[in-house]
Amino acid sequence: VVVEKGDRHEAPVRIRSRFADEQLPGRPRAVDQQTSRAAVADLPGFSHRAERCARQQQHVFQQLMHPLRTGDHVLDRPLAEIGGKGLFTKEIETALLEGVIDLAVHSYKDMPTELPDGLIIAACLPRADPRDALISAAASTIEGLPEGAVVGTASLRRAAQTLALRPDLRVVPLRGAVGTRLRKLAEGEVAATFLAMAGLDRLGVTDAPLSPVDPAVMLPAVAQGVIAVEARASDDRVLTLLGRIDHPPTSTCAAAERAFLAMLDGSCRT
Repeated sequence: VVVEKGDRHEAPVRIRSRFADEQLPGRPRAVDQQTSRAAVADLPGFSHRAERCARQQQHVFQQLMHPLRTGDHVLDRPLAEIGGKGLFTKEIETALLEGVIDLAVHSYKDMPTELPDGLIIAACLPRADPRDALISAAASTIEGLPEGAVVGTASLRRAAQTLALRPDLRVVPLRGAVGTRLRKLAEGEVAATFLAMAGLDRLGVTDAPLSPVDPAVMLPAVAQGVIAVEARASDDRVLTLLGRIDHPPTSTCAAAERAFLAMLDGSCRT
């Protein structure tokens, strides 16, 4: 999600209220009466909520747009082969650096370990469920999957931990939006896949055969479940605004996890 240049105090607060169940007491909602434009990522279950927000707040939002992210459109190869997590943020961060937009909202786990010079994470929303979910009609646990079952995932982390626990399973690449993965599962292309619990909760997915995976069985990704807001380090006005919605315990925890990942030189390839 990105919000375009202009005065837009409403947007990050509205995003907070849509993404996070926990409300931060004592933090006022700042509303600027000037009109702005917002661009939203083309995510199932999110776009319609952003559009509803825009209709309700026409004095704040002038237009909604859907930014192109290369990582969402090249689905026939593993992410590590086409540039890693930076493909999900490159176009948006370029617009941020060029002043086309003033802030960008990301799933923190999908961000590269190092940010471009001049950009910082200005706020994090309260962390949602950090666990992975096993999606399978065949079993509710990795241990219970049939021998030799095909598991679809493009995540090296999930694949490595799955095979460490069940080396008999066959892991194949599976990328795409949540709906695409669930459809391929339903069509029998794979017997199981993994998705983040936080994303499923935010999208309101309740009809899939999902089972949360204990972190002792599958360690979640760094900063999984965290929504992060990125801004220019020099933009004091936006940084002051975003300070009102920051959740310090989440920001501190995510920063510690990412520092650990940086020391290990962690990426989609390692």
